[in-house]
Amino acid sequence: MKLMKLDRFRKVYFEESSAPDLRTIRGWIENGAIPGVVLNGSAYYIDQEKWESLMIANGDQEIDALIGKVLDNGAAATH
Repeated sequence: MKLMKLDRFRKVYFEESSAPDLRTIRGWIENGAIPGVVLNGSAYYIDQEKWESLMIANGDQEIDALIGKVLDNGAAATH
């Protein structure tokens, strides 16, 4: 398993002006919206191999599903 720090994930996969907050990414990991791990209860990492394989295998469909899941989780959190 190859792990990626959240700061690096933001830089690689998002434009600077649209990068989500680190708390948001942590929530995505906790909710299972994106593959990741939490080490020692406070260190969050993206499982880079799983993330990349999802993106390659499913392309735009997986991205659309991820966005939908993230938006659904955000809506639930605001209610």
